[in-house]
This record gives sequence, C-alpha cells and structure tokens, in this order.
Amino acid sequence: MDEVRYAILIGIDYYENDIELNYCSSDVLAMKESLINSCKFKEENIKLIISNKQNKETELVGKYLQAIKDIGVNFKAGKDSILFFFAGHGGKDGEDSLLKFNDTKYKISDVFSEVSTLKPKIQSYIIDACHSGGKVLTRSSDFNERDYIDSSEGVVILYACQQHQVASEDLDLKHGILTDMILKAIKEKSLYDQDGILTFNVINDYVSKNLVKNSCASQVPVMENRIIGFYPFAFLNNNNEENLIHDETELIDNKDGKIVIEELANYREGVKYYSREMRLCLQAACREKNDSILERIKLAGYNITEYNDFDFTDVEYAKELQEKIINYTIDKNLKSIRNLLSKVIKQNPKAKNAFAVALSGMINEKIPEYIEEYEINLWDEYICVKFKIFKSEDIKKVSFGVGYVIYQSRWGVINLNVEFLIDWNGEEDTNIKNVKISSNGFVLEQESLEKIRKKDEDKVTILELKEIWDEERYNEINAFRNIAD
Repeated sequence: MDEVRYAILIGIDYYENDIELNYCSSDVLAMKESLINSCKFKEENIKLIISNKQNKETELVGKYLQAIKDIGVNFKAGKDSILFFFAGHGGKDGEDSLLKFNDTKYKISDVFSEVSTLKPKIQSYIIDACHSGGKVLTRSSDFNERDYIDSSEGVVILYACQQHQVASEDLDLKHGILTDMILKAIKEKSLYDQDGILTFNVINDYVSKNLVKNSCASQVPVMENRIIGFYPFAFLNNNNEENLIHDETELIDNKDGKIVIEELANYREGVKYYSREMRLCLQAACREKNDSILERIKLAGYNITEYNDFDFTDVEYAKELQEKIINYTIDKNLKSIRNLLSKVIKQNPKAKNAFAVALSGMINEKIPEYIEEYEINLWDEYICVKFKIFKSEDIKKVSFGVGYVIYQSRWGVINLNVEFLIDWNGEEDTNIKNVKISSNGFVLEQESLEKIRKKDEDKVTILELKEIWDEERYNEINAFRNIAD
C-alpha cells in the first residue's frame, strides 16, 4: 500500500477548571494499539497528546498545531491519509461544536480546516466528546468537496453523540462508550468482508446499533461520510488475527434505527431489575417525558435557548443553583450513586495561610476551618440535565428557566424538576432567584415505565410562577417611578 497513514490522538483527563475525566488517556492508548495492529498505521507516524493526573499538560493547542506541522514534513499530499482522534470535554456555541483543550475552547470546524491544509487522500475524524455532532464540516456551506474528494478520496467523521446530547464514560469498560464500541468493532471478526476488509460504514453501523441500544437512545452517534468509492480502514490479515475477539452479542434491529421504549422493555423482560440496562431504560423514559413537557412551553417575546449543563449563567450563580439542588436531595434523602451529586467538606486552604488568618483577625472576620464544595458530575452516563432558558425581550417581563435533573439512586431513578427566576441586575438578566424544586422517584422495575408516562405534569408550574414574578416586576418599576417623580 503506497499510502502512509498518520494519526493525531488526543486524550484529556486533566482539566484545570472543569470536571476531570477518567478514561480519555486510556482511550488514546487503546486506539493507538488498535491502529497499529489492525489498520496499517506505524507507531512513528502516530502523534500522542495526553493530559492526565500523572502528566498535567495544559498547553495542548500548541502541541496539536505542532503535531500537524511535524506530520507535514513528510506528508505526501493526495497520497497519504490522516486520522484525528479526540477524547475529552466538548461544548457548543450556537451551531458550532467545540472541543475543550483544557481552558481553550476550539471549534471542530477549525480542526477540520487545519488538518485539510495537508491535502490528505482521506481525512478521518473520531470525536468522543459531548455535543460533538453539530452542524459542522461536511454540512457547512463553506465545504468545497471537489477540493478534497476525487475517486476514492474524501472525509469521514464519527461523532459520539448529537449536539444536544452528552457522551459518557463507563466505569466498567474503563473507556468512553463510543471509543469502546469502535475498538470492539475493529476486533469483531464477523464484521470484515470476504476479503478481510472493514470500512468506516460497517464500523458506524455496528457502533450506532449497539450504542443506541445500550444507552436507550440517550447517546446517538452521528456519522458524516464524503468518501467516494471504497476505502478500507481495518484489515483482518494485518498480522494480528490472534488478537481478534469474537463478540456473540446480538444486535437489535429497530424501525428506521429508532429505539422504541416499549419494544426495548419487552425485549428485556428477563433482565434483572437492577441492571445497567434497566437503569438506562428508565432514565431515557424520564428524559423523553420531560422533553415533551418542555417542548410545550412556548412564549412570544422571549429568546429561548436550551442547555445540557449550567453554562446559562455566571459561574457564581451556577454554583449556587447546584448547591440548592444538591441540598434538596440531601434533605429529601434522595442520595445518588457514584457521587453524581456530591457535597464534600474540605479543609479551607485559607485557614492554613498565616497572612490570611492575620488579616481576618484585623477585620474581625474569622476564616472557617472547613468549607463545603458541591459538584454535579454531568459527564457520567447515569445523569442527564436539561434547562430551557427564556430571556425576555421586554424589561417589564421577567426572564426565567425551567428544566430537569435525572439521575440514578440506590433503588431507582430520581427525577427533579427545577424552576427559577433569572432576575435583572441592572445590566442583564443573570441573578438566579426563587428556585423551586420538586421530585419523583421510580423504582427499577418494568412497571415504572407506565408510571413515568403518567407522570404528574402539574409539578411544572413555571407559567403560574411567571405571572407572579411579572406582577412583582411591574410593582417594582412603578415604585421606582413614584420615587423618581
């Protein structure tokens, strides 16, 4: 094969100002081994960029750009190919999907543009990150396919999930779920054709069916393929046949690739109640019920945005909201598993600082010896969060938010409905106030599916609350007007 295959593999577990991940560096190392053993990559042509607890790298963008520069030295335009793999935090900005290189948010479309400067025969991308499957790359009107695709040349991209979804890691698999599925597909002997070749299309089919099935459609991968002709990705005769593993797992064929909760539940009648499958099945049912409720809340005169995290407000108010949610679960004895929602008491570092202690004594403010820290782990598969934010276009009308937090507890699934006012601070709507939280619990059993469908929608009272808050806003403005007059 005259083609030389290059790869840039990036795995980021360590983040300075975000939740640390667990298995991204493991994903990269496993992917490297698989590429060498099965996909005709040579070790000297693979660039690794890893940041974890043992190797806390922060200047990752520079290392990534240097990797492209180094590969470009010997890269033959139009003949050689490249794979870009990323495992780490993702995000979104409007229609742009983002990769988080530690503190730097990087557009996936910029990665595409930079890799494309090499003019590869085939450029492949695997993005195992949250919110990755946005409207980017080959869907963009700026993409000129004739520049990069001729005969069997082109672009293929596999994203871990849709833009509104999160990509999960799995404690048992010790990998990101997408990465684990890809590794299994490459090892699955039965997927190779009669010539011992495995293509990206076959990998995508395997990954999509299994990932959708196992996540109850909470994580749906997205593939974009602009390869014309036939391009083999993995090879059965790559001197690694002894390493191939045959997976006897049967795939569920589903209507138009869409899992129906009822059919999934029927398929799994024999499953133990406290299995991962049952947990994710009930979690997905809760999510679908809540999404249908949120979809019906529509108002004119508002800019409406949806979030799968707490990034809709300032960090200070986001922390306060998370603190209220966690304290609610503690008060109601709705403790999560895996520390999905956690309150930790830590020693205050300021209490050990002699200067800070002396200064506090001068101003008669005692530094507490211990502090409380609250954290909601949004990156675990056993939790899903969504908020619908309504920003008023009229100062006389309040802005507000409504959403849900669904997570796994010891005995079942907990559904929290959260409603709150976003108050005006004099310059913008940002102050989170009047937080109202209500809850439902569903035991891990088949009967809970029907209970979820009949879930009381009266618990969502945001429109009634809005009327009260609008009246309070009106009275505040009138009171000020009277003072001014």
